[in-house]
Amino acid sequence: MSIKRKNARRTRITELGLELLCARCQEYWPADAEFFHKHRGQTLGFHSYCRVCVSERCYELRGGLTGWAYQKIQQEV
Repeated sequence: MSIKRKNARRTRITELGLELLCARCQEYWPADAEFFHKHRGQTLGFHSYCRVCVSERCYELRGGLTGWAYQKIQQEV
């Protein structure tokens, strides 16, 4: 996999292989579907936020509600 120049700052190669920098938590994680959601529009094929940060962001946007509680409120509105 070739790394384009604009992605050089958010990637690094370690003994584990290619790692991506999460734009939210600023930590490096292995570049695979276990840690990042896939995104065909991105150069490397992954979202810029790691899966944990995506989950935390959704939780914040929903006002602290998850799963069925959020869906129930949405149906009542």
